[in-house]
Amino acid sequence: MREYPEPVLLDSRGRKIPPKTPQKEEAKKPVKKKKEPKFLIPDWATELSALVNQVNSLDNLMKKAQHLELSNEFLDQAKENMIRMKKEIKFRQQMEEEARLLAEKKAAERKKNKNK
Repeated sequence: MREYPEPVLLDSRGRKIPPKTPQKEEAKKPVKKKKEPKFLIPDWATELSALVNQVNSLDNLMKKAQHLELSNEFLDQAKENMIRMKKEIKFRQQMEEEARLLAEKKAAERKKNKNK
């Protein structure tokens, strides 16, 4: 079977009308999705001291696991969460330390500029 080319379409002025391709019709603007926060922090973990308390209580539960007859699935999940929470604590302590040093540096600069 022979393939025939598409006939050339002309408008009222005699100019060629480009054939519509399915790609151009489908090429619509993508729907923008609502941005989700990168990391959701639970209410009980917004403050560093509360997070430390939760880690300590989870650690105490893990130590009493045999007495409390906790399941292995819970213990495995708790170990994973402990590792993640300890990393989060270190990260937040580091961020607080950097913020404190930056605030001290700015205060020293203001004091130096006031004295001039």
